[in-house]
Amino acid sequence: MRQAETLVVVFVLGFAALFAAYGALFGGISTLLFAHQGTLIKVLGVLTIALGLMFMGVLERVPLLSRTLRPRFTPAPAWRALPCWA
Repeated sequence: MRQAETLVVVFVLGFAALFAAYGALFGGISTLLFAHQGTLIKVLGVLTIALGLMFMGVLERVPLLSRTLRPRFTPAPAWRALPCWA
């Protein structure tokens, strides 16, 4: 077998191993989520109602919920990234 063919086989086997690992990982996660489905439905339902009340303005007086988060940095101008200015 030539070197290129060997590299192709290794490449294909690597992808097969990667997708098999992804399948096992997401299968385990789905089993975990299915086991706690009732609790998740209740928690996400409460979260949906709370977000709806926030967007309606009912929860404006709660200080933690009315915060605005903004980044505290200013990005460098794009022209400084050009190689001719370096």
